[in-house]
Amino acid sequence: QFGFLDPEKIKSEMPGFAAGLKELHGEKWEILTQQTFGLVQSLAKNSLLNELTLSKIQIPVCIMRGEKDKMVSEEESVQTAAHIALGKYFCLANTPHHLEKVDVIMLKEKIQEFFD
Repeated sequence: QFGFLDPEKIKSEMPGFAAGLKELHGEKWEILTQQTFGLVQSLAKNSLLNELTLSKIQIPVCIMRGEKDKMVSEEESVQTAAHIALGKYFCLANTPHHLEKVDVIMLKEKIQEFFD
């Protein structure tokens, strides 16, 4: 299910992506990827952010998701924000998962909108 986090698969099937991960995270990118895989597996089995725990959050929370993000669905993000009393959801247009690819002007505008 989370094959996209397998360093060997990444190196063999997506060498350009592997090179990008190495450039971004250094020589230990494979260990980081394996640890991320473990975290994702653990969260999938034991979700701590369920409807009950989210409903107990009583502070403003902004949930943002890139429109082209394949890691989490828009529906999941909208539902998460809806379970938080002061939650708000924003979609970042034409944006993938990678934070470094976010249009910072658009991000700034969404953050300002959240606090207005």
